[in-house]
Amino acid sequence: MSDDSLQEAQEVLRRVFGHAGFRGLQAPVIAEVLAGRPALAVLPTGGGKSV
Repeated sequence: MSDDSLQEAQEVLRRVFGHAGFRGLQAPVIAEVLAGRPALAVLPTGGGKSV
């Protein structure tokens, strides 16, 4: 997974959801998924699971 992929995901986050950046542990989870690896994310309420 390249940094470009995560930057592209952050641009989609801004454009579609209106958020300036990922919250908490969202970025590492997104990076795993973009790299094609399985990911299980257990996040607290308000941790950004819907994104």
